[in-house]
Amino acid sequence: MFAAALLGFGAPHMVAGQNAQERASLEQLRREAQPAEDYVVGKFRDHDIVFLGEGPHYVRQNIEFLQRLISKLYAAGVHNLGYEFLLSKDQAKVDELLNGRHYDESLANDLIFNFRLLHTSFREYRDVLRVAWEINHALPADAPRFRVVALDVPLGPTEWSQLREGEKGMDAKARDRWIGGDYGSRRNILWADIISRQFIEKDAKALIYAGSGHTSTRFYAEENPEGTHYEGWHRGHSRSAGNLIYSYIGDRTFRITLHGSEAGPEVAQAESLITAAFPEKRQLGVDVRSVTALGAVPSSQLGYLSPSVTRVGAETAGGCRSFTLADVTDGYVYLAPRSEFRMQRRITDILTLQRSREFTRQMQIRKGDRNLSLSDADIANIVREIDERNRRDVEGVRND
Repeated sequence: MFAAALLGFGAPHMVAGQNAQERASLEQLRREAQPAEDYVVGKFRDHDIVFLGEGPHYVRQNIEFLQRLISKLYAAGVHNLGYEFLLSKDQAKVDELLNGRHYDESLANDLIFNFRLLHTSFREYRDVLRVAWEINHALPADAPRFRVVALDVPLGPTEWSQLREGEKGMDAKARDRWIGGDYGSRRNILWADIISRQFIEKDAKALIYAGSGHTSTRFYAEENPEGTHYEGWHRGHSRSAGNLIYSYIGDRTFRITLHGSEAGPEVAQAESLITAAFPEKRQLGVDVRSVTALGAVPSSQLGYLSPSVTRVGAETAGGCRSFTLADVTDGYVYLAPRSEFRMQRRITDILTLQRSREFTRQMQIRKGDRNLSLSDADIANIVREIDERNRRDVEGVRND
């Protein structure tokens, strides 16, 4: 338990109308909360793999928090970050970048562009690499280097040779055949394999930063033949990468959820509790299973899970049950109110001639149209639509 003075907490904030139970709940939260960065790093004292899940994507505060964590992780002896926003096939280039004598921003742009083309070409996602390079550049020659390990795979086929006549690259059948099974399931299995080989088998601790839906550990979706568990992506029986790692090493894992990853009403309830305890706006982390009121916040959809048949340990229930934060996650990090979330900033010079051509080629494959032509104005409109949609998700979602 952190001393309250470490966060600058004064005497309990008394609010008119609070009953004794409410005051006790707020006081418990104030006692248990820790500074957000210290909270995450501190979990490595008792755990080897810590999952940190964001939701929605593109929130600037979340990724800037990850950037600040890197130096603290290294100082604590944690030299590895598993990162969703890079392709595993590019790992050699990631290592080259982080160990180079000079920071190669063009290579960093290539890596973030390769991940999801223009959909994730944002400065904050890219600059995680810059921060890691800065750490390594300042180290003595014989010191261990900080590694960023790429976790993900493309969204589907990236070559015409991987498609059959008449197929589109984003057709479910084409994607499943390309990856060797159900796309959603195989994607998480491949992540878990990388985490196992790169970290667990080497007795190395690692922070895994990814979308919240990939980070479930104790909480998982049981098979439901009639529904989807991860909206539009995962069909039938599907486990997240976190589920698979938890099955492998158990409580050596720990799941932390970033504020905002739940459905709107659940965000509002958690936020109301935290802001009542800390009206001075603190960035904090807390174990939800030890803070009764926060742990009891309903979270039936946390991690993008649909309310289908689900399991918590050996207990099975239908979608009618309302799960709680304590059911689905271990820790909770609060950085800002949902109303203050801000969109990441696009890399304005990302579209070189070569990348523009590659973007058009990939759009042709995804749509199954070799004759698709995209002008500069067409690409600019696509970028505008992407940014408007993401900005609505990040900055325009209400909590009620």
